[in-house]
This record gives sequence, C-alpha cells and structure tokens, in this order.
Amino acid sequence: MLKNYTNALFIGEETGGGYYGNTSGPRLRLTLPHSKLVIGVPLFKFVFKVFKNDVSLGRGLIPNVYVKHSIKDVLSKVDNELNVAYRLIKKE
Repeated sequence: MLKNYTNALFIGEETGGGYYGNTSGPRLRLTLPHSKLVIGVPLFKFVFKVFKNDVSLGRGLIPNVYVKHSIKDVLSKVDNELNVAYRLIKKE
C-alpha cells in the first residue's frame, strides 16, 4: 500500500510476499493421513487495490534501490540497507 499511495522509497531486496495480495488469516489445520505431516491452509485471500501494475504476477515488492548482501556482510553483521539509506539522506 505504501508503494501505491505514498512516495516511500524501498531499499533492499524483493519481498517474499505477493505484491497484489496474499492468502493469510485463520488457517485450517490438517494432518495428512499417511505422513502425519501437519499443514495449515489459509482461509482468506487478500487482494490489494493497487494502481501501479508494473510488477509481474507472483512477484513481491520490488525495491527502488536494490541492495545485495555478500556472505562476508552477513557474518560481519553489516547493515547494507541502513548504510545506503544514510548515503541517500546525506545527498538530500
């Protein structure tokens, strides 16, 4: 909703969620008979009212500024998104 109704700037990587909506809310809990695996089936489908239809179906939120992480960054606990945000703020 922020992407569609504000001028918010997104920094980072594509989200795992659906840009146009998702299935969530209460879940029906089922136990599969043979494997005994327990699964949750969401009961609601949420559809967002978006007017920026520039994202392919099945994709998440695409950031305005893409930031990639290396394994070295993760192990060193470097916050690349925060560093990019600081650099962008200093330019303004």
